[in-house]
Amino acid sequence: MGALAEIHLPQDSGCCTRCPTHIKTGHADTWSCKISLHLSYSYAPRDHGRPLQASDVTKNNPFPPWKEMELVTKEFIVITDKSELEEALRWAQIAILNPSKSHKYYVPGAQNNLSPSKNTTEAKFSPNVVSVEMSGPGLPPLSFFDLPGIFQNPSQKEDDYLVKVVENLAKKYIKHQQALVIHALPMSADPTTSRAGKVIRDLKAENRTIGVLTKADCLQLGHSDAQFKELLEGGAHKVEHGYFVTKQLQASSDSASPCRDGGYHAKSRQIEEEFFDGKYPWSDAGWKGFRNRCGTENLQRALSQKFAAQIIARYV
Repeated sequence: MGALAEIHLPQDSGCCTRCPTHIKTGHADTWSCKISLHLSYSYAPRDHGRPLQASDVTKNNPFPPWKEMELVTKEFIVITDKSELEEALRWAQIAILNPSKSHKYYVPGAQNNLSPSKNTTEAKFSPNVVSVEMSGPGLPPLSFFDLPGIFQNPSQKEDDYLVKVVENLAKKYIKHQQALVIHALPMSADPTTSRAGKVIRDLKAENRTIGVLTKADCLQLGHSDAQFKELLEGGAHKVEHGYFVTKQLQASSDSASPCRDGGYHAKSRQIEEEFFDGKYPWSDAGWKGFRNRCGTENLQRALSQKFAAQIIARYV
């Protein structure tokens, strides 16, 4: 998502995204970004008694301990320096996860030396939304939600109820009939184990789904590459818009990763293109037919075209 919008989103081990982030991009002569908090749920934790159980997550109460309310929008920060965005997004998420305190306490520069990476939060997840409206040179018109990833085995038993909460959150957005669903699958894992894929099928949303295979450098030759080749050919795990492939750089582990400065995304895309042009099996004759679906730029272009087609179809 960060590569599509050409920004640095917060990254961490485990589950880093703990509330939806709505990212809207568009073209402008200079780069700027407005972050706001869209609050449609109030926090109502138990005063005492037993902790939340999976049985507490119901159709009428899909996100405990959050209760639905009238939308309240709170302006968070406007920034004009792209390098400040990652930290601002961390603080915006922390503000949403600490509903008893004023959001102004968490605006960058007002936290009294608190650390956004170590700060504890009242809530572990929230259905409330961090809104990011961004414009800049060359940015395509896109609007998408970055959601917490669906998981099955939380690290703590007391968090078992969150499995259903996070799945309900994904379902809420997938159900929208005008939504184009981006299903990310790492090539380091077996696609048959994807819980998100099962949710998409259960909601009959395959006709609105585009697949994105990540971690292309983790593809294992042998059974794994045959499995993913079948997927790219449309023979397995079928989705209407097919699959694209990306290789994102990890600054902490990838020795080829460029410095995270103003030219980071352009350099990253250059390295990504060189990878798909020169690395086996992507450079092999049997895989070259997928080349127009490899790389973030091809994915970005396809998404822009599909969104435009949706808009035209809606008004014709």
